[in-house]
Amino acid sequence: MTRTRKLLILLGAVLGVLALSAGSCDEKGLGDAPIGDAYEAPRDVYVMPDTFPNLVVVCDGPTRIYVTTREAAPVLVADHPACNGEPPLEEQGDAEDYEPGDGG
Repeated sequence: MTRTRKLLILLGAVLGVLALSAGSCDEKGLGDAPIGDAYEAPRDVYVMPDTFPNLVVVCDGPTRIYVTTREAAPVLVADHPACNGEPPLEEQGDAEDYEPGDGG
């Protein structure tokens, strides 16, 4: 095999690897399935010391939702007094333009 032919094979292999690996670019860095709508309503976040699960509390209408950063299922408390008059999450909007109890 001539030197030119070896260089052409090497160049073709390098270009092939580059072309095939370019399709795996993940511009947003998510690398996961789409999550659908995400509601960015205000939440109460309780940060615990290391090795303990953090806790997030949010109202979705009259239901209070408790979620941890561990693999536990969320806890839902229906008709919680702290959520009296709160709109559902999809009506709360972003945290910047939402006032608790303003109805949306």
